[in-house]
Amino acid sequence: MITGTFNGWNIVAVPASPGYSQVEFTMSDSVSANTSPFTHQAQTIDWQTDWWSGQVSLPPMQRGKAQAWIAFLAELRGMGAAFYLGDPMGAKPTGWAHGVAVTAGVNASRSSLLAITGLTANTQRQLLPGDYLQVGARLHQNLDVVNSDGTGSATLNIWPRLRESPASGSAVTLHNAQGLFRLASNERGYSISVNRLYAIAFKVEEAL
Repeated sequence: MITGTFNGWNIVAVPASPGYSQVEFTMSDSVSANTSPFTHQAQTIDWQTDWWSGQVSLPPMQRGKAQAWIAFLAELRGMGAAFYLGDPMGAKPTGWAHGVAVTAGVNASRSSLLAITGLTANTQRQLLPGDYLQVGARLHQNLDVVNSDGTGSATLNIWPRLRESPASGSAVTLHNAQGLFRLASNERGYSISVNRLYAIAFKVEEAL
């Protein structure tokens, strides 16, 4: 079922059951390196592009539940539509952040810094390295609290970089953070075993 659109992508709802049996995430950065054959010193160029990819696996299931997932894969129409995905074990921050943080001021697209407000004064303990953030339709990780003014406003170092420039006052989701993904190829399949159970797995990458 198509639930909406974002930047031209149709967003397809993920079946509620069964949940994933395994989710693999890969973090990639576009950095080139030129190594001298004489000194072995390297010069690197950061092209400021980074993205998520991975693979999703589902548990063996009977046809009644498998049909919903097969229809979901069909409705994605290969790489043509997108869906939301997050870390099932990272639905809550490891810090004790509560409520919703809100962006403050102008945060430029392609920046690795995110200005936020709406936290309590002890920002350092609320958001810890590795905690997930959702900004718009994008999934990010907090790497570090770069600075805090002691009133709840802070600047975070995040990965990946901001995809779009969020408007001042827009919400940053800390709980159940997800991002927009698509299939990594147009091919998707499933198998049926002799005991009449379906097996489904598919590769994904961030919808950019």
